[in-house]
Amino acid sequence: MYPAPFSLILRQGGQYVYRINGENRAERILVDTGDSEGELIVVVGALNEGDRIAIRGAESLSDGAEVKILMPETASVEKPGDEA
Repeated sequence: MYPAPFSLILRQGGQYVYRINGENRAERILVDTGDSEGELIVVVGALNEGDRIAIRGAESLSDGAEVKILMPETASVEKPGDEA
């Protein structure tokens, strides 16, 4: 379970995100959502810490599409229950 912005969740034919694999290809990953707080919602699915998720242009991707990463961004997401 990971908190994520609502805007990352695509909702056409189910709820999903696009994970970018090591070959820079999009992988459609079905997810469920849980509790929300502010602009964040808990995402439950076959995601792992450190996965790269499409944050812009995801609505025009398809499974297996080649992805060109223009500017890699690093974000730190705090897991529920982790307290600083």
